[in-house]
Amino acid sequence: MRFSFVRADSMQTRVDLVNYVLYQAGWLALVLLAAAHRPLMATVVGLGLVAVHLALVVDRRVEVRLLVIAAVIGFVVESLQVTLGGLRFQSGTLVDGVAPPWIVVLWVQFAATLRFCLRWLGRDWRAAAGFGALGGPFAYWLGERLGAVRVDGGAAWALLALLWALAIPTLARLASGSGSIPGRYRGTE
Repeated sequence: MRFSFVRADSMQTRVDLVNYVLYQAGWLALVLLAAAHRPLMATVVGLGLVAVHLALVVDRRVEVRLLVIAAVIGFVVESLQVTLGGLRFQSGTLVDGVAPPWIVVLWVQFAATLRFCLRWLGRDWRAAAGFGALGGPFAYWLGERLGAVRVDGGAAWALLALLWALAIPTLARLASGSGSIPGRYRGTE
C-alpha cells in the first residue's frame, strides 16, 4: 500500500498550477518576442514549452490529437481575420492573408490548458462561450498594447468576440470528450 501525505486534489492543483504557469510564460514570451520582431524565436520558444508540456503529459496521444485540432482551428480563425483585414500581425507573417506561425503556436498552448487548469470550460458551453467572447478580445487588446498585433476597428473586435465565443466551446468540448479529464502529468498519478 502506498501512503501519500499529499491529497489527490492537492496534487491536481499543483498540476494545474504548473500547466497555468507554462501557458502564461508562453503567452508572454510569444507576444513579447513577436512584438520585438523575433517571430522565429517566438515560435521556437512556444514549441519548446509545448514540448515540455507533452513530455509531462501521461496520456500523450489524447493530448497531441487535441493540440493538432487546435492548431488547425487557430490557423483558420487567425487567417480568416487577417484576410478580412481585421488583424495585422506586426511580425512573422510569411504569406499575405495567412496567420503567422507564432500565433498558431499560441492556440496550441491555449489548448494545452483545456484538460488541465481550464477544464471547467468543458462543463458548460455557455460559460465557455462567455469566456471566449470576453477573454479572446482581452488577450488581443493586451497583445495590441504590447505591440504584437493591430486590431482594426469595432467590427474586428466584434468578429474576434464571435470567433472566440465559437472556438472555445468547440475546443473545450473536444477536450472534455477525450475521456481523460483532468489531464495528468507524469509522477502525479
